[in-house]
Amino acid sequence: MPDMAITVTAVEGPTEVVLIPFIVECALSETDEHVFEKAEDIILAYPDVICIAVVLVHEAREYATPDYCDSTVPTALCGSTDSDPKPLTLKQFINLHTTLRSFGEPTIISDNTWCHLSSVEYFVWVKKDDGSLIDVHSQDPEDMAYGIVMPEIDMDTVTEMLE
Repeated sequence: MPDMAITVTAVEGPTEVVLIPFIVECALSETDEHVFEKAEDIILAYPDVICIAVVLVHEAREYATPDYCDSTVPTALCGSTDSDPKPLTLKQFINLHTTLRSFGEPTIISDNTWCHLSSVEYFVWVKKDDGSLIDVHSQDPEDMAYGIVMPEIDMDTVTEMLE
């Protein structure tokens, strides 16, 4: 199953036919190699796909769960005593974060680094006019675009490809 798929079904008549023109696969906790293999498998399963995007999210520091023995996380996130814990609301949790000064800084809440990204890359392929399957190994600018949103933003070729 892809991470995201845009589907189209008929509003009248038989609705069993579902077109899947656009698919997105995103990798955070899996290897780049695995996400591209998965994208190839998805294309084989859905040969009518006309556009596929792969988003690679790389961490500057791999996520680690808090060390509960020496951490303020349990107390801060429960908002009450150990005998009567009550989870924080999303708003309460978000308000505990440090104020980021740039996109590349870690998100720290209650002395734990929850997320610290180093880069986010986008790869977008569109199906060729000849109807052949999308090739996620192609770097031909006619059917492939590359962009990044971190550490800097450069998405012009991706925007052009999607238009």
